Amino acid sequence: MFRHTKIIVTVAAALLALLLLTWLGRQVAPWYSRHQLESRMAQIEPWGSSTAYSEAGWKHLIQTARACQEASSALTAAALEEHLQSFSAKPDDLPIAQGKVFLLLRVMFDLPDSTPAGPGVSLAGWNRGGTDVNPDGTFDQAWPLLWNQGRPRLVSGRNGAAGAEYSAAKEYAMLRYRFKYRELPHSP
Repeated sequence: MFRHTKIIVTVAAALLALLLLTWLGRQVAPWYSRHQLESRMAQIEPWGSSTAYSEAGWKHLIQTARACQEASSALTAAALEEHLQSFSAKPDDLPIAQGKVFLLLRVMFDLPDSTPAGPGVSLAGWNRGGTDVNPDGTFDQAWPLLWNQGRPRLVSGRNGAAGAEYSAAKEYAMLRYRFKYRELPHSP
């Protein structure tokens, strides 16, 4: 009788431990996933003042965009917002972080490169210097990227900042409702 009681107590303790670990995993998993996305965003190659961008930089940017596409929309929005919030006390570094996120969103979404309407897709106030206007007068909503055979390239360097009021999460939400995710290559 004592042996059966001991087995029942051991099984009950194991089940309780399993339930506790499952609950704990559900509590920690979203934080860990958001942290993973933020870490990927932090490692994106900065968008500099020229159109130069390394192959390794494109590869990481595309991998990060794919990870954001595969995550829940709430998780991606939170990671975008928290990533930029981490620069609130570093105003000199904020434009660099904003540039990384801006490029990330342009890789994530399949934005048209020719629309008759003026700029309005982006909530960022980058100085575009007319580089988002096509020769026929239409606007390039995918600016500053140009895609050719599934490979991106920069058509403009970063000039200035997106602005203090720029919200990557709001831009992400707006893009998500207006455009489809870009089909990304698995090996850029």
